[in-house]
Amino acid sequence: MVDYVSRMNDVTLCSDYDDLRKCKLSKPLFSSSIIALYSATKSDEVKNDILANTIPEFLQFNIVESEVRNVV
Repeated sequence: MVDYVSRMNDVTLCSDYDDLRKCKLSKPLFSSSIIALYSATKSDEVKNDILANTIPEFLQFNIVESEVRNVV
Protein backbone atom coordinates (compact mmCIF):
# COMPACT_ATOMS: atom_id res chain seq x y z
CA MET A 1 0.00 0.00 0.00
CA VAL A 2 2.86 2.37 0.77
CA ASP A 3 4.26 1.87 -2.73
CA TYR A 4 0.87 2.64 -4.29
CA VAL A 5 0.36 5.77 -2.19
CA SER A 6 3.90 6.88 -3.00
CA ARG A 7 3.27 6.52 -6.73
CA MET A 8 -0.08 8.31 -6.55
CA ASN A 9 1.54 11.25 -4.75
CA ASP A 10 4.80 11.22 -6.70
CA VAL A 11 6.84 10.51 -3.57
CA THR A 12 10.11 8.60 -3.53
CA LEU A 13 9.80 5.05 -2.18
CA CYS A 14 11.03 4.47 1.34
CA SER A 15 13.82 1.88 1.24
CA ASP A 16 13.00 0.72 4.79
CA TYR A 17 10.54 -1.79 3.28
CA ASP A 18 12.77 -3.29 0.58
CA ASP A 19 12.90 -6.65 2.38
CA LEU A 20 9.08 -6.84 2.28
CA ARG A 21 9.03 -6.00 -1.42
CA LYS A 22 10.71 -9.36 -2.07
CA CYS A 23 7.79 -11.31 -0.53
CA LYS A 24 4.85 -12.64 -2.52
CA LEU A 25 1.80 -14.80 -1.84
CA SER A 26 2.04 -18.29 -3.35
CA LYS A 27 -1.37 -17.98 -5.04
CA PRO A 28 -3.26 -14.89 -6.26
CA LEU A 29 -5.62 -13.41 -3.68
CA PHE A 30 -8.90 -12.02 -5.03
CA SER A 31 -11.36 -9.82 -3.14
CA SER A 32 -14.79 -11.29 -2.46
CA SER A 33 -16.41 -8.85 -4.91
CA ILE A 34 -14.15 -10.07 -7.71
CA ILE A 35 -14.87 -13.70 -6.83
CA ALA A 36 -18.62 -12.99 -6.84
CA LEU A 37 -18.48 -11.20 -10.19
CA TYR A 38 -16.48 -13.96 -11.84
CA SER A 39 -18.70 -16.66 -10.32
CA ALA A 40 -21.80 -14.94 -11.66
CA THR A 41 -20.45 -14.41 -15.18
CA LYS A 42 -17.92 -17.23 -15.70
CA SER A 43 -16.50 -14.93 -18.35
CA ASP A 44 -12.82 -14.96 -19.26
CA GLU A 45 -13.31 -11.43 -20.59
CA VAL A 46 -14.32 -10.26 -17.09
CA LYS A 47 -11.31 -12.04 -15.62
CA ASN A 48 -8.97 -10.44 -18.18
CA ASP A 49 -10.47 -6.98 -17.52
CA ILE A 50 -9.97 -7.42 -13.80
CA LEU A 51 -6.34 -8.42 -14.24
CA ALA A 52 -5.73 -5.57 -16.69
CA ASN A 53 -7.06 -3.04 -14.15
CA THR A 54 -5.26 -4.42 -11.13
CA ILE A 55 -3.05 -2.00 -9.23
CA PRO A 56 0.53 -3.04 -10.14
CA GLU A 57 1.87 -2.42 -6.64
CA PHE A 58 -0.57 -5.00 -5.31
CA LEU A 59 -0.18 -7.45 -8.18
CA GLN A 60 3.55 -7.77 -7.53
CA PHE A 61 2.56 -9.46 -4.26
CA ASN A 62 -0.10 -11.62 -5.98
CA ILE A 63 -2.95 -9.49 -4.64
CA VAL A 64 -5.59 -8.74 -7.28
CA GLU A 65 -7.12 -5.39 -6.34
CA SER A 66 -8.24 -2.50 -8.48
CA GLU A 67 -10.01 -0.19 -6.03
CA VAL A 68 -8.71 0.89 -2.64
CA ARG A 69 -10.19 4.37 -2.43
CA ASN A 70 -13.90 3.57 -2.71
CA VAL A 71 -14.54 0.75 -0.26
CA VAL A 72 -17.53 0.03 1.91
